[in-house]
Parts: sequence; C-alpha cells; structure tokens
Amino acid sequence: MVTIEDKINLFSKIIYGEVDDKINSELDELENVEKDTIEKEEREVKKYRNKNIQSVEKKIKSKFEKEVFKLKLEEQQQLLNLKENMINETLESLKERIIDFTKSDEYINYIKSHLDNTLKDIENKESIIIYFNKKDLEKFKKVINKDNVEVSNESKDIIGGYIIQDKNNKFRVDCSLEISIEECKEKIGISITELFM
Repeated sequence: MVTIEDKINLFSKIIYGEVDDKINSELDELENVEKDTIEKEEREVKKYRNKNIQSVEKKIKSKFEKEVFKLKLEEQQQLLNLKENMINETLESLKERIIDFTKSDEYINYIKSHLDNTLKDIENKESIIIYFNKKDLEKFKKVINKDNVEVSNESKDIIGGYIIQDKNNKFRVDCSLEISIEECKEKIGISITELFM
C-alpha cells in the first residue's frame, strides 16, 4: 500500500525533476546565449582589430611612399645641381680657353677671316658700324678702316669677336665670342645630360 509519505516523495521527485529539467533547460539556453554573445564579441573585436591593422598599414604605406617620393625629389635635385655645376664648370673652362685664344696670333687671323666673310654678305658697308672690345679696337681699327667700314670708338664689354650694327638700328649681327659660348651651352647641356642616361 502506498502511504502518504510515499505519495509525497513521489510528488517531490516529480516536482524536483521538472524544476531540474527547467533549470537545466534554462542553463543550456543561457550557455547558448552566452556562447553566441562571446562569438559575436570576438567577431566584432576581430573586425575592429583588422580595421585598425588596415588603417595602420595604410598610414605606414602612405608615409613610406611620401618618404620615397621625397628621396627621389632630393636625388633629382642633386642630379640637377650636379649637371648644372658640370655645365657651368665646362663653360668657365671654355671661357678661359677663349680668353687665352684672344691673346694668340691665330685669333687675329680668325677675326680677319670671319669678318671678311661677314662683310661679303653686307651690300652697303658704309651704313654699318663695327664694335669691338677695348683691346681689339686698337688691333683691328686700322685693318678694317681700309674697307670703308666705320669702327666705333665705343668699346663693347665682350671677351672677343665683334658686333656689327647698321646706323639705323635695323639689324644687328652679334659675332662676339660670348655668343659662341651661349650657342655651345645647349650642346654642352645635352651632352652632359646624355652622360647620366
């Protein structure tokens, strides 16, 4: 026979069993929610970390590219300065050689020959004036006056050579040695640039 005590025990077991099942079910549900929340937070942290890593990588790459660009500019500037120095040194050397040339007998023959060729192309020689530097003025004044060409007593600030100008200032022929140097400047620049290619 079943006693009341047995019934109470049975009832208690059933109630406790249901409560245990309900508690276990809720615990499982809480564990699943907790697991999902942790996974979600881990994904967010990973996403945030990756985003920050990419941001840092972009900043580093940008800074690196700026530094490389800056170094390339500095290198180009140094190369440009080197080329400019080489051109200037070459032109200075050329100028010194031309100054030495103006002191030689070859220079006198060069000017006479060059001037004769230039004057051949001018029809009305009486309408022109020839300018020399102070030193050459004395050398060439007597020689040129034979051709009925006026030589100016006003000297020009040139290394050597001469400048022909008509009296009406309509044309001017610059045969100074400075012009020869200037004409060489571009060729020298091209040659020096080709050295660096």
